[in-house]
Amino acid sequence: MDKPAPAPLSPGLKFALELGPLLVLVAVTLKAGLVTAAAPFAVASVIATAVLYRLQRKVNWLLIASTLAVVTFAALTWWFDDATFLKLKVTFASAAIGLALLIGQALGKQPLRSLFDSALQLDDEGWRKFTRRFGVFFLFMAATNEVVRRMVSDEGYAVAKLAVFFPLPLVFMLTQLPLLKRHALEPRDGAGS
Repeated sequence: MDKPAPAPLSPGLKFALELGPLLVLVAVTLKAGLVTAAAPFAVASVIATAVLYRLQRKVNWLLIASTLAVVTFAALTWWFDDATFLKLKVTFASAAIGLALLIGQALGKQPLRSLFDSALQLDDEGWRKFTRRFGVFFLFMAATNEVVRRMVSDEGYAVAKLAVFFPLPLVFMLTQLPLLKRHALEPRDGAGS
């Protein structure tokens, strides 16, 4: 007997699960410092990822990779008692994603298609442009993180993670709506003619 498909996840719950670990990071950092916040941040990230998986019943590889990066850099932060490691997570993860997208595209692949294909139907030119822009955006995130982490205190960095780095991908996606509309494919008609 097949299990029924999971009900669509409410956007509010998904948002809360994505925001929760960052709120833990900010709260613990403001109270006890960024090094102390590393472990609770990692635990909250693992819990949020597990809950999202349980509710959606599907593997989101990008989320899993991000959570593994959080756990790795949090462990390094704790082990070496140095907040620099946690601050470098955004730089390394964003640069890796950006380079993977741009290199994949240079090799004739469309890595974003496999991530977004069920949600987005674009023509080939749209996928190429969207992938290139996404790759450049992630490199921009890495560079921005390098500037921010050098300019602000640990407390300021935790707040920047919440106030700058969390909403930036949403702002980027909103700026891409004209591209997505321009290159959207017509919905496939399930009925034969």
